[in-house]
Amino acid sequence: MNKELTSDDTEIPREDLAHVLRGAPDPTTSLRFGESIADLSDDGDGVDVRFVSGARQRYHIVVGADGMHSATRRLIFGPEDQFLRHLGLYVALADLANHSQPDRQNPMYNFPGHMIGIASYRDKALGTFMFRSSWIDYDYHDLAAQKQVLRDAFTGHTEWKIPELLDAASRDDELYFDSVTQIHMPSWQRGRVVLVGDAAHCASPLSGRGTSLAMTGAWLLAEALRDHPDYVAAAFDQYEREQRPHVSYA
Repeated sequence: MNKELTSDDTEIPREDLAHVLRGAPDPTTSLRFGESIADLSDDGDGVDVRFVSGARQRYHIVVGADGMHSATRRLIFGPEDQFLRHLGLYVALADLANHSQPDRQNPMYNFPGHMIGIASYRDKALGTFMFRSSWIDYDYHDLAAQKQVLRDAFTGHTEWKIPELLDAASRDDELYFDSVTQIHMPSWQRGRVVLVGDAAHCASPLSGRGTSLAMTGAWLLAEALRDHPDYVAAAFDQYEREQRPHVSYA
């Protein structure tokens, strides 16, 4: 007997999802790019924000959705290292311009403590890198430093396509490089500031759940603010209570 296969999973490339989300807000929503928060001041009735550009704005609430290295979390909750749990790995993704993989295979090469490969989809291909390492102290804002750490991890290896892929990583001005790390926090809220996604509970790339948890959290936070429009603390409590189980089982 034939059975119709069903699945609760939906897969979509990250850049496609970003375009969907960018187009979703109504025209009254202001989107500001190329900006970041330099300082936050919560007086109980609102949050005064000073941006790196020098601009200032006052908001009813602030939602920190700025990733594992969240500046919002650092400014309100303290240094990142108190919440960080390094899992002993580093990962990188590099654009492979003009790469063609007509057979749609995704080859990988392994040697002790290292993995390197090619991942292709649609008309795009990425060089993928992973290696074991204890914590490496570097400036995650410094792209040149990231590239040097990656080169050092594979130095002396000329097997397979390693030199070719490292060259591609060195040329990529948008190289993704980071530790495989989790963020554990006892609370995601303080006053009128709340965290969602990796800023609150990074599960690491190994989980495959980061984007899903971020979407779930944003949805539950929006519902909680709708349910308690005049009580921020009650809304944040509801959001955290309903999101925690999803994070715990990720």
